[in-house]
Amino acid sequence: MLKPWQYAVLWTIFSAILLLVPIKHSNLEVHWWSSIPFDKGVHFVLFFVFAMLWKRFFASILKLNWKAILATLILGGLWAFISEWLQGALKWGRDASSVDIIADVIGLIFALLFIAFKQQKLYIKQ
Repeated sequence: MLKPWQYAVLWTIFSAILLLVPIKHSNLEVHWWSSIPFDKGVHFVLFFVFAMLWKRFFASILKLNWKAILATLILGGLWAFISEWLQGALKWGRDASSVDIIADVIGLIFALLFIAFKQQKLYIKQ
C-alpha cells in the first residue's frame, strides 16, 4: 500500500504529463481535447484530485487542519502557475493560459470545500 505522499507525488507526475505533453503532436487522436469546455474541465479535475491527495498528506503530518488547507492551496497554486509557465516556455506545442490557472484554482478550492463539507457532515453524525 502506498503512503499518502506517494499517491500525491504520482498524481502530480501524471498531471505534469497531461499538462505538458503536446497532444496535437502525440499519437492520440483527440480532436476534442483543445475545445475550451473540455480543456478547462480537465484542468479542474486534475487539480481537484491534486488537492484531495495533497490535503490528505498534509493532514497526516500537520497538527492543525487549517495548516493542511493552507499548504495545499500554496502548493496547488504554485503548481498551477508553474505548469502554465512551462507550457509557454517549453514551446512543445502547448500555450500558457491564465484561464487554465483559474480553472486549476477553482478545482483546488472545490476539492477543499468538498473535504470540509464531508468532515462537517461526519462531525454532525457523531
